[in-house]
Amino acid sequence: MDIVFVDAAASAYDPDTPLQRPLGGSQSAACYLTPELVKRGHRVTLVSRDAEVKVVRGVRCQPIPGTQDDALRNADCVVHLGGVHARLAEFTALCRPGARHILWTGLAHDQPFVAPLAQPGVRALFHGFAMVSEWQADCFHQAFGLDPARIGILRNAVGPPFADLFGDGPILPAKSGPPTLCYTSTPYRGLDRLLAAFTLIRAAVPDARLAVYSSMAVYNALLDPFRPLYDAARTAPGVAYHGSVAQPALAQALRGATMLAYPNTFAETSCIAVMEAMAAGCTVVTSDLGALPETGAGFVELMPPPADPHAHAAAFADRVIRSLAAREADPAGTEARLRAQVDYAVAENNWTRRAEQWDTWLTMPV
Repeated sequence: MDIVFVDAAASAYDPDTPLQRPLGGSQSAACYLTPELVKRGHRVTLVSRDAEVKVVRGVRCQPIPGTQDDALRNADCVVHLGGVHARLAEFTALCRPGARHILWTGLAHDQPFVAPLAQPGVRALFHGFAMVSEWQADCFHQAFGLDPARIGILRNAVGPPFADLFGDGPILPAKSGPPTLCYTSTPYRGLDRLLAAFTLIRAAVPDARLAVYSSMAVYNALLDPFRPLYDAARTAPGVAYHGSVAQPALAQALRGATMLAYPNTFAETSCIAVMEAMAAGCTVVTSDLGALPETGAGFVELMPPPADPHAHAAAFADRVIRSLAAREADPAGTEARLRAQVDYAVAENNWTRRAEQWDTWLTMPV
C-alpha cells in the first residue's frame, strides 16, 4: 500500500528527529510508526512544512509545497495528522479516486483544530478516524456523531530509546540514591501544582529531588507564557530545571528516576509521558482524569484532582509522600510491581506492535 502522512501544522521533521531534539508527541508518533510500516512492505511518505526531500529509514520525506507531485496522486491512503487543516479539500482533490483519507489525531474533542468536524461535509471527507484511546473515541462520537464503525483505536507507544532499559536485570539498583521525582509533560498540564506540592514533599522527605523536563519549545512558542514557572523551578530548593530534551536523554533520566509526579489538570487523550515513565520503571502518581486510567492499565496510582489549586497541591503531596514511604518499606514488592509494569509497557506499547495494528485496520474494507 502507498501511504502518505501529511502534517500541515508542524515544521520540518523526519523519522530521526525525536532522537536528535525535542518533538511533539503526535509528530514523534509519526516518526516512529512510519519506518515500522515500511518494514511491513508499505511505501510510506511523510509530508511536513519545509521538509528536506530525502529518504530516512525507508520513509520518503518531502515538504508540503511539493505535494502537487505524484506523492498524493499515487496514494492509496492519506493520513492527516492532528486537526482539520485549511488545505484538506485541496489535498483530497489531488488524490486519485478511491484513495482513503484518515484523520489521526491526539487532540481532545473540544480543541479548535477539530471543531470543523461538526460540519457533515467535513466529516464526509474522511473514510476513517484513528483515535488514541477509547476515552477519546467516545468523546468524539458524542461531540461530532462519528460513526463508531469508522473509528479505529490505535494507541500511542514509546520510542526505541525506552524499549529495553533494563533487559532481564533488576530495576531498583538503577534508581538508588535520594528519591527523584520527574515531570515530563507540557507546563500547562500541572507543573504549577507540582511545584507547590514539592515544597510539602520536601518538608516530609528532605532529600527528595525534582527534575523538570518541560517547556513549550516543541511547539516553537516564541512568546512562552510559562517562563515564570521555569524561573520558579530553577530557584526552588531541590529542583533542577532541564527544559525539553531529546528522547535518548529523557529515557536515561527516567531510568534513574523514582517517580513520574504528574498532578495532571488537563484531560489527556492518551499520555505518552505516562507510557514512557512506565517503560522506564518509574512509579507513576497522577490524576484520575481523561484517558490516564486507560493508559495506566492498572499500574499507576490515580487520584481525583481537586479543582482548587492549593487543595490539589496538598492532596497530591500527601499521595506522593505515602507512595514513597510504601516503596521504601517494601523493596521486594516494589521490584516485583515495577518489573510487571515494565514488561507490560515494553510488550504492549511498542511501535512494531502498533504498525501491525495499523496494517490490519488500514486493509479492512471501507
